[in-house]
Amino acid sequence: CIECSSDECFDKEYMPKGFEHVSAYKEGAIKDQVVRVTQFNHHLPNSLTPKKAISEDQYNLAASELDHLTSPDCESVLGRSMTPTLVEWGFGSTVNSVVKPYMHALSYGYCIKNPTGFIKYNCSNWETLFQPVSKPLANEDTCQMEHLALEDPTKCATAFCGKKKYSAIGQPEFFFSSEYHECCAKYSFDKHGGKMLPKTHVDIGFFGSVSLILHHALRPSKTLQSKINEAKENMKWPKAGTPMIGMHYRAGDACLEEEVTLGRKCDTFETYMSHVHHVAGKYGIKHIFLATDSAAAIKSLPKYKNYTFHYNKVA
Repeated sequence: CIECSSDECFDKEYMPKGFEHVSAYKEGAIKDQVVRVTQFNHHLPNSLTPKKAISEDQYNLAASELDHLTSPDCESVLGRSMTPTLVEWGFGSTVNSVVKPYMHALSYGYCIKNPTGFIKYNCSNWETLFQPVSKPLANEDTCQMEHLALEDPTKCATAFCGKKKYSAIGQPEFFFSSEYHECCAKYSFDKHGGKMLPKTHVDIGFFGSVSLILHHALRPSKTLQSKINEAKENMKWPKAGTPMIGMHYRAGDACLEEEVTLGRKCDTFETYMSHVHHVAGKYGIKHIFLATDSAAAIKSLPKYKNYTFHYNKVA
């Protein structure tokens, strides 16, 4: 959840409309107060090929700007840089710790170096999984703007970088500090709308901005791409262009013995599949990429005869 950081997930002030009661968890949420995430219907476009969110020119311009800020020559121009520290507290917080430092660098003029800070994950460094951020992305360099190191009245360049400490049970202690919280909230779309975007990203919007940042930062390394290709082959991945639904059925934290866990409920696989039926029926999709380590879910797949499931075998 890119917009979640620290208590922001449980603070009514930052909650999207309709989700305010999730914060009841902090006082000990009861069963009928807990939001059922899978019951919310999100907007579905009329077709699988809607109008492009970003034009080719906008893409090249924005990608060129990121290429400049991540290039080896950047620091000789701006004289300062940020090395984002990864937050290892679930996928959402890790992604969050990449996107928001990028936005701060774009807003105030900082060079960006490879994120660092793998402690809990079994990775030696950033390039174990991803290409160096200094590798150019744009098809051609169309960036005409002069990068300036603007006066930065915040402490976010420090809050987003530097060594992070984790508690004995694995919680990131800094995650709950007011400084880190304020810097994450500064780039909250729910709180500020489009005003939180870097000036050069206003025209492409929040979705376009976040998508482009992640596209730039999370390009698989050769080793990871090779493993992805191997996994797709083992899963009998369909030919390129085949529409698919990706579904992550974890049955993890929310399915612990507690009545509720972090404001979520342990929905059954059948509940998830009811939403698959809705989306698949709208677009005529027959292939499902299932990410799960639930043997029970995989065992139930034969009864869904209308679909072809692609998944890693559970050991």
